[in-house]
Amino acid sequence: MKAVKRGLVFFTVLVFVGTAVYLNWRYDQNVREASAPTVTEDEVIPEGSELYYTVTEEPEAEPEPVSSLTKSQREEFSAIRLARETARAEAAGALEVIASTDGIAQEALTEAAMKLTLLADRTAKEGELESQIISKGFQDCVVCMTDDHVTVSVACEGGLTGVAVAKITDTVLSETGYSAAELRVSEVK
Repeated sequence: MKAVKRGLVFFTVLVFVGTAVYLNWRYDQNVREASAPTVTEDEVIPEGSELYYTVTEEPEAEPEPVSSLTKSQREEFSAIRLARETARAEAAGALEVIASTDGIAQEALTEAAMKLTLLADRTAKEGELESQIISKGFQDCVVCMTDDHVTVSVACEGGLTGVAVAKITDTVLSETGYSAAELRVSEVK
């Protein structure tokens, strides 16, 4: 009976973690789609109005996007994300091993389930924070939350300024229980 309960607890936690990752991904997709400009038929300016104009010359070349990342920045963000996911998977695996041990006390099983739930919550919160920070004008962002601190790695045009750090600090502190002393902000160059 204990094995069935344990299996159900792990399955439930696994579903929570999977759901959190999926919701994080969907939220990120929605934020990116929402930030793209769209024009509806109601917003098209009629040809007879004073604001209507036509382009007589074709542009020579398509302009480069302003917020493009360099190859080294993309690689660095990929490495940070991989390290975060690896650490998260190792922690979840260790908790699952603890909980699947025969003869484990109910207290230890409950604690492992609570830690897995916390891990899922952090995953979702990291995704939300990343989307919010990117929406404030940063090119890319990775947020890593631990028990004692939160690390934010960003790429931004013009370098990391005091104003940029203030935006990040305000976002992280308003959305989490961390203090300013527990926040680490770094720029990926």
